[in-house]
Amino acid sequence: MDIARGGVLAAAVVNIAELATQIDEEVEYIWTRLRDIRALKVMYIFARYYPFLLYYQSFVFGDLLEHLEPARRSKEDVALWLLYKTCALQALLWSIDFALLKRVHLLFGSTRKMLLIVSALGLAKLCLDVVIAVDIYGIMQANGTGVYTSPTKPLVIFAAGEAMLQFCLFFLARKSEQWAKHARTPVTSRLNKHRVEPWVVVLATGACPTVYVYSLDLSPCVYPAIALALSISGCRLILSLHHAFYIKKRTTFDYMSSDSDSAGEDYLEE
Repeated sequence: MDIARGGVLAAAVVNIAELATQIDEEVEYIWTRLRDIRALKVMYIFARYYPFLLYYQSFVFGDLLEHLEPARRSKEDVALWLLYKTCALQALLWSIDFALLKRVHLLFGSTRKMLLIVSALGLAKLCLDVVIAVDIYGIMQANGTGVYTSPTKPLVIFAAGEAMLQFCLFFLARKSEQWAKHARTPVTSRLNKHRVEPWVVVLATGACPTVYVYSLDLSPCVYPAIALALSISGCRLILSLHHAFYIKKRTTFDYMSSDSDSAGEDYLEE
């Protein structure tokens, strides 16, 4: 448990350091435009600050389990705790997926057709997440040990769902390069200039499944690291999107309006 406590504290310190390096962009893009509430901002606030609550809960719950005999652990309590942690990590992963969905939507000029496509992709991924959560809860409630003895099914479901989503988004992003040449806007120009880093996709498809094979004794070590990686990746992606939304200029304008596009073009020409 000493190693687990060290892992939790180290993850919290790294998260605070990451927050300190991004605080200027956060203040500019998030907190100075609170009246302009969008789902992306809510997702950013969740991804940035919710892990601190997870670290605290993991720290406290780990201490309780250390002094609690296995025979006295309720199967329902163990199942609910692991279900909660699984759903929390899935929600953090959604901060990455949602930012990528939004990015593709913007690359195609926020058209209604592309909105329907990315919504369908997101809904399909959400359905798979629900299937995974139900499956994990059922098995954990059955054995009550906290050890997931058959991780194959949720791992396959997760890998298939995430690979499907990332492949579709990658294909659409490549197609948008041709489309953007005929319908160039300041937003599409900046998004094409600042591409999605490959490590984000690798993280989204490869790191999170680790949560499905941990035990209660190992999870305090692995869990904070995964939450930290997902939180930082999601926050960086969302800030990158906001950097494309708003041009650093004294005059603040709405990036979705035609006036902002013309103003942005004038600014870029300068």
